[in-house]
Amino acid sequence: MKVRSPLKCLLTVVVLTLVRDMTLQRLKRRELIFQKLRQMKYSALILLLILSNFYIYPAYAAVCRNYNGHQICILSINRSAKNYWEYRAVLSVDGKKRPLEVYNCRQKVKIESDGTVVPWENQDPGQFICNFFKKP
Repeated sequence: MKVRSPLKCLLTVVVLTLVRDMTLQRLKRRELIFQKLRQMKYSALILLLILSNFYIYPAYAAVCRNYNGHQICILSINRSAKNYWEYRAVLSVDGKKRPLEVYNCRQKVKIESDGTVVPWENQDPGQFICNFFKKP
């Protein structure tokens, strides 16, 4: 049987105590880090809720008019740069959306999305578009 010297025993106790203290310090440090992360998570959530109230959503407003007993809404419209008398428009007539059509205000015809040229009928939405954007 081997007998240990008191100095070795004392060194062993000191080393074990230091290791235990270092482990406790690491655990405390780890707990502090997790506590700060939880606080940051809640702060980020509150900040996100506050900032989401300031986000401005785009407004999509259609120009709607009653024209000869029909409700005509202009959903999108573009004027031709080359032919200023032509308008490319997507309309809604009485709540039914129409495909893109080209309205020619000079010849009073509309060109449908498939390329068909159709003359304006009586009280056609093309008259509404041309009169609405007519220069005074």
